[in-house]
Amino acid sequence: MDTIQNQLRNISNTLLSPQANLTSLIPTAMELIQFFEENSKFQIQENIYEGKIMLPTGFAVSPSQAALCIRELSRTAGFIRGVNNAIQTSLEKNESLPIQVLYAGCGPYALLALPLMSIFSAQEVRFTLIDINKESLFHAQELVKELGYQDFVTEYVLADASEYQIPPNKTPNVIVSETMNVCLGKEPQVSVMRNLLGQVPTAIFVPKSVTVKAALVNPTKEFFALPSDHTGEIPKAERDRLELGTIFQLNAQSIKEWDSEEENFLPAATITIPAYDRNRYELTLLTQVDIDDENILKCHNSSLTQPQPLRLPETFCNGGELSFCYRLGAKPELAYTFLLSGHPRSGQLVGIEENLSTTLQDIRDSMVKTKWLKLPFKFDVEKLKGDLEKIQPDEWQNHMSGEAYKKRMRCVPLYSVDVRNDTIYGFDADANYLPSPILNRCHYFKEVIDRLKCEKAGVSLMSLAAGEEIALHADRNAAYDSGVIRIHVPIQTTPQLVFTVNGEQLHFSEGDCWYLNASCMHGVQNPSELDSVHLIIDCRKNEWLENLFKEAGFLHDAHPKYGDPTITDHNVHEIIAALEGVGSEIGVKMAAELQRIAAS
Repeated sequence: MDTIQNQLRNISNTLLSPQANLTSLIPTAMELIQFFEENSKFQIQENIYEGKIMLPTGFAVSPSQAALCIRELSRTAGFIRGVNNAIQTSLEKNESLPIQVLYAGCGPYALLALPLMSIFSAQEVRFTLIDINKESLFHAQELVKELGYQDFVTEYVLADASEYQIPPNKTPNVIVSETMNVCLGKEPQVSVMRNLLGQVPTAIFVPKSVTVKAALVNPTKEFFALPSDHTGEIPKAERDRLELGTIFQLNAQSIKEWDSEEENFLPAATITIPAYDRNRYELTLLTQVDIDDENILKCHNSSLTQPQPLRLPETFCNGGELSFCYRLGAKPELAYTFLLSGHPRSGQLVGIEENLSTTLQDIRDSMVKTKWLKLPFKFDVEKLKGDLEKIQPDEWQNHMSGEAYKKRMRCVPLYSVDVRNDTIYGFDADANYLPSPILNRCHYFKEVIDRLKCEKAGVSLMSLAAGEEIALHADRNAAYDSGVIRIHVPIQTTPQLVFTVNGEQLHFSEGDCWYLNASCMHGVQNPSELDSVHLIIDCRKNEWLENLFKEAGFLHDAHPKYGDPTITDHNVHEIIAALEGVGSEIGVKMAAELQRIAAS
């Protein structure tokens, strides 16, 4: 136990070194990742969205998404330093001991608390850990116990932090919440901060402030590429930006000013945009997170602060105004109305999330080159429908329960694990699937299935009732690169039925043969009056399928050159220099590997 605590204490002391900057702490943050992943029993799921919870104030990330935040190195180091500084400030004020820290959205690692438990004593500081996800809270508690820090935790609370009422006898000195996304969209940071800081306005909140600004940005000047043999200092990029002003700011002062505001909207600024050259500039939203006065996440430091181009009508380059507000609710976001020069103001409120790609998962999703593909088969629709009529009403059964499948999603298994047609299993890539007796009377279904000359990993009829939908979700191990290929043959559908795949909408036509990359975020809406039915075939990839997909025009996914999608040719040399400057063994190894890739 002492050895583990000493290991964490050494890492934490380095992270908290006053002389260090966030970039120089990247190797130490890597050591922290290794420490948590070795000492926690929590396993990141392949479907990282599993366990995501939709709240009235935004979505709470899944345990896996929360755990992955540790891999944003500058963000991790900055927030740990910010919480430490807040505790130190409270101690210096000679406030009653122990200092109470309320940590909302602790995730499975309690990432911003455990390193500080290794530095302070339980007489100096205590933590209340809050999370809406039972699995996250369980693993946080288990990790605290594993490391021997039980005395540091006042309470574990399973609750929505945007609605949590702080008990009068547990008033915190410090409140911590990192439940946010870029431009303060999607996640409930605004509502969490309003709720908690509204109850204890004297508390120190971490982060201190989140600011969203607008600018005209020349994207070609944001970075520059250096030759692989460059030595010496890394020059700063001479960025080409025209600042337009602050749109929205979240801090203690703004929360106080919003006391009298209506529930659904919060005020934001109106910005005037001059006429500009669209070939040179993009209207861009810039997020900055002031964790405290010393630790600041600026543009490009993390996924929270990636610049976000805002796509507007082409005529907007002639100038105009954007009037912003912050829309609260289940899909929180900045929204705007616009006024084009020489035109009346648009009364339509437009949410910026319609135009932004905001998270690291979105970056990874954008690397998927083939989200769907039409394969060179055309099946007889009448024969398909003829076999569909042979399915008895009592052979249809409800699909597995799950958040994605809302109401009437029904299924008939045609290949199953135990050769039964009354059992629905979740997808199992390793199971031995065998044909159901139903295929003995559905000869054309069997012919269609046999046209795909490969081993089958599950076959079923899937029906989505009229007026119903399948919520956005991602299926684990159901993509070409994972070895299992999901094929759709629509039997009964209408043009109104629409798939959404990574934000792209499409319709799968009857009798045609379609590949769907089901590992992408996808959903289905059926607003028609007809129940849809698809024959869905999961195929194990083989040489025959590889040739088929190649002929059909399949493009393989792109993969991040440096492993991390936030490291690019534009900034890799800056990161290499920072890693080499630290001088630690991990930093030197990381720098050498990045240098090798950059030179290749």
